[in-house]
Amino acid sequence: MPPILDAPGTAGVPSGPPVMAGPDITARWALPDASWLRTRYAEALRAAGFAGDDGSDNGGDDAALAAFWRETGYEQGLVPSPLFAEDWYLDRNADVRMGVTNGIFASGFMHYCESGFLARDPHWLFSERGYFDFNRDLTLRTVRAAGYANGYDHFLACGDEEERIAHPFYDPAVFRQSCEARRLSRAGRFGGFALFLQEPAARTLRTSWYFDPDWYAATYPAAVEAVRAGRYTCLLHHYLTNPDPTAYAPNAFFSEADYLAAAPDVAAVIRDGVFRNGYDHFLRFGAREGRRPIAGFDLGEYAARPDVRDALRLGRFRDAFAHWAAHALTPDSTPQLLSTTVSAGVVSPAQCELLLIERARIMVPILARTPLDLRCSGTPDLTVIVAGRSFHHLLAALASLQGARPGSLDVIVLDTVCSPETATLDRLVTGIRILPAKEAVPLGSALRHALEMAQAAHCLLLPMGARLVEGALDAGLARVRASGAGMVTGQAVGEDGRVREAGVTLLRDGSSQGFGNGVAPFADPVAHARRCDAGCDAALICETEALRRAADIAPKVDLTDLPPIAALLLAESGKEVWYEPCFLSRVVSFGADLSSPGASRPGVAPERFHATLRHKPVAATPTWPGRRSPGGNVLFLCLTLPEPRRGGLALRDLAILDEISMAGLDVTVFSLDAAPEPPLHWRPGLQERLECIAGVPLDGFLQARPNGYDLVWISGCTVARRALPALLANERLHPATAAVLDLGWLDAEEMRRRRLTGGVADEALFRRELSAELAAAWLARVVVTLQPHDAALLAGLGFRDLPRLGHRIAVPETVPDFGARAGLVHTLPIHAPGDAAHDGLDSFVHSILPLLDRSLPAEADLLIAGPVDAAVDLFPLTLLPRMAPLRQADDPDSLYRTCRVMIAPSRVAAGLPYEVMRAAAFGLPAVIGPDLAQQLEWRDGEECLVAGLHETARFASAVERLYSDETLWRHVARTARDAVRRMADPARFAADLDAILRQARDA
Repeated sequence: MPPILDAPGTAGVPSGPPVMAGPDITARWALPDASWLRTRYAEALRAAGFAGDDGSDNGGDDAALAAFWRETGYEQGLVPSPLFAEDWYLDRNADVRMGVTNGIFASGFMHYCESGFLARDPHWLFSERGYFDFNRDLTLRTVRAAGYANGYDHFLACGDEEERIAHPFYDPAVFRQSCEARRLSRAGRFGGFALFLQEPAARTLRTSWYFDPDWYAATYPAAVEAVRAGRYTCLLHHYLTNPDPTAYAPNAFFSEADYLAAAPDVAAVIRDGVFRNGYDHFLRFGAREGRRPIAGFDLGEYAARPDVRDALRLGRFRDAFAHWAAHALTPDSTPQLLSTTVSAGVVSPAQCELLLIERARIMVPILARTPLDLRCSGTPDLTVIVAGRSFHHLLAALASLQGARPGSLDVIVLDTVCSPETATLDRLVTGIRILPAKEAVPLGSALRHALEMAQAAHCLLLPMGARLVEGALDAGLARVRASGAGMVTGQAVGEDGRVREAGVTLLRDGSSQGFGNGVAPFADPVAHARRCDAGCDAALICETEALRRAADIAPKVDLTDLPPIAALLLAESGKEVWYEPCFLSRVVSFGADLSSPGASRPGVAPERFHATLRHKPVAATPTWPGRRSPGGNVLFLCLTLPEPRRGGLALRDLAILDEISMAGLDVTVFSLDAAPEPPLHWRPGLQERLECIAGVPLDGFLQARPNGYDLVWISGCTVARRALPALLANERLHPATAAVLDLGWLDAEEMRRRRLTGGVADEALFRRELSAELAAAWLARVVVTLQPHDAALLAGLGFRDLPRLGHRIAVPETVPDFGARAGLVHTLPIHAPGDAAHDGLDSFVHSILPLLDRSLPAEADLLIAGPVDAAVDLFPLTLLPRMAPLRQADDPDSLYRTCRVMIAPSRVAAGLPYEVMRAAAFGLPAVIGPDLAQQLEWRDGEECLVAGLHETARFASAVERLYSDETLWRHVARTARDAVRRMADPARFAADLDAILRQARDA
């Protein structure tokens, strides 16, 4: 057998020609390509006397040529196919070049076969590390276990066809689109990647959004000439390997000169050889940091556009720069500096109405064949009153009811214009009652008549031009049931895509002002359910009797003016009005100016409702609905919006918000830092109860909401220090506001514990650090601690009687037993490179996990599934034995039910580790460090097993014992579950939080 087949990287490669290769081949990059060999090594083949059977210089048949390469060709340094870039490999690896020069290796390819395939890149367009980094479901161990030599072998065998990315400059999906546009077949043994390397026509196509070959050819004719001369295989090869990398730009969207001029720090590290050029840094870090790729374009603002954010969340693009490059390219390959915000342009009311009419006209022939069925069977749940300026408005509104609660609607149509077309509506829509008019009548008169005919206890009012979106009616009715409200209104969105109304504020003079006018649907001010005063232009659900009484008081008003009167009547009887954001309707503007969000509309006579209106504001802002909750209004200040995937204290913050909002208080969550995306991962039902504001100046926010809050909850000392100037500057506007400072974890305590692990005990330094951390604590009426230990620390600074608020964790009744579990798991959040969790995990993987390789069963891999900051690179750990692919667990509870042992090897901890406690609640015992055990007050051999990272053998033994000893495992799991029941009981959490709120208000 030829020696090449004995190389580890080519195990399993058959000795037959490549065309006969079977599906069991592993190292695809080692298969000889006869056609390529003839072209690449024509001179070498002739010199070796290798010719065709007919004496020609065609290199013989494929089988003979493949056999020649396997027997002797590889010894001459011949590379089997274009899948390996020999010259680039030698340039990239100076040690290999020296080995080839000294005769240690016949070629760079031979070095790659013997050892390089495990860690080194074989080609300038493939990154072994990048392949695993882009595809977190794969590791070197998993692909080798599946029969592949390495990541490159897996990519060639199936990854390319699965459109997995391994290099920023080769996206299989983009290349496929390029081939389809040029009608170039991608058929072949190795898919598109090999086609790009082999076919001259394919090498001219775009392979990613990061490089534009057409623009590059037009901009750098010298590069085209270098390719034509054979010094480079294509323009992308030239860009990625030329000796003067900062002299060339990859496309019209990036400028090396602009980028380096704006980033002198990057220019310095490029000179040191850390990065190839500015674009290399930009793709690896700059795009994520929001740096400008070219003068005049703010990538950070562009990335905040909703359409861009959604595309990135769905994985359609790697970053905002790729999205820009894909959408801003004109036919002549010049970039457009797209707006960093979405602008709908100016849409006139006449255009909106015309669009509505055209849509309705399209429906007529369809409904003439198959009428819309709105018949009611039995007693209706809801009476629907629909009005419109014309036949087409009515038809559009009725069509929006299709599929909404079939068989339970009593639909009444108001014909106020005496249109001949309206009389034909019952031919297109069955089950409706039309109030005909022999001549045009006032809408108020028709409305009173409709209310007298209403059969249901609640009415749905659809104002003129309003249409419900799918699911809106269910959302509105659900809010009626959940709140017991007498009226529920929703978002009214205009044809320009902006909010026209999201609830109404009643003013003291009886007039009303719409809230949220001009903002995007579901933007921060209008995204949560809340109490409000009324609704006008939006669809709304109201108690029928209240509407009838309102019509008696004001018999001449229409569908938009009647609800405020009904809302005031409901308020007199103690009923509430709620705004539900998902109760959404599309509306047409009939002459109203959507660009004037501050405009108010005439209202009722204030003397009739003086007792209620006297408590209303004289004026209101369209971005603040005012104080709404009779229970109180809470401003929750935090650094970033808390999300479950951040773990730790973020989960505790969410528990606090949940309890406060469930207690009937209105809550505004204010993030000092801008939110990268909406909090889509919050527990269902929580987001709709909270108003979320992120990234706006706190000072201006407080000025716009005088006397807006009864209590400010400050999440952490860092937030307190940053918020202090704004809170002091606006103290006169919020004189009655109480403040609660929730300490969470103390940074000074963590630093003290870090020093103690190194044998340094400097109590004076600790006190100075703690005093600095608590510099803004004097502002708070109540200071809350996470654990009793913190209260003892603060007593030395004069803080007394500090309440404690721990974690909230519900312990399941049943959990899987020992035999139903397998594997190790680490879910502690890693928030920064080198933090306590990162340090502990890294030490465990390198120093302790190797000791367990022989003692643990094969299935006992370590899964890292906790929150990991983007700046932390854990990829190198996945190359080590017993490491499972990295994953961000959307549902960590499922892991706590299936894994057998949790490891929490942090050397230090500044507070109660939520993840360890939650894992214990689900029956997952842990091996933890002494510091964590001290914080939890857990005992070794009872609630956990304890070992320090410096005690590598003891830590490994503890993991092995807990994993293998069923009796020990059951004892620890049971004891830990009991401990969590005591420490994190939800009822106790709610009671403690209620006591803290009462203490703050009463202090």
